[in-house]
Amino acid sequence: MSTQSPQAEQSPQAGNGADQVQSPLTLVMPIKDGAAEGLRALIEGLPKLPVNPVDAALDQMQNVHFARFVLLENDTRLAIITSYDGDFRRYIMDFIDILGPVFDELLSFVSDWPAEHPVQTCRDEFLDYVEAHDLRCVGSFYSAYPQLPVNDIVAPLAGAGG
Repeated sequence: MSTQSPQAEQSPQAGNGADQVQSPLTLVMPIKDGAAEGLRALIEGLPKLPVNPVDAALDQMQNVHFARFVLLENDTRLAIITSYDGDFRRYIMDFIDILGPVFDELLSFVSDWPAEHPVQTCRDEFLDYVEAHDLRCVGSFYSAYPQLPVNDIVAPLAGAGG
């Protein structure tokens, strides 16, 4: 008999306890030879847009605690690292729905995702790709507030004017 919550059972990488609502994602993808500079320019350009589409999407989704891009191994791999609430499939599908074109741009720099496969029309393939490229935690996934979803953390701050 499983002691994990239904949310944890649906996630490929569950948290520590039965009532932990957060899950980690560490998506690591190989960058095409010679493409790191263009990828870095794309990522560094996002915050310079009038509206950063990634930040706007994460605000809209209301289930992401933290997210960041990291170039690894001498700029040969792109990591997208997040902590999120809820179901893995729903999380990835929300990203496809809200950020599909941005993911297509990012994936154009990745060596093992076919450029002719837009994520919005290849949803299940992209879900499988993310699951296959998600590095699992070694040991447990720690959270200082394991039972608090994003909305429970943000709501008091918004009410206080912050």
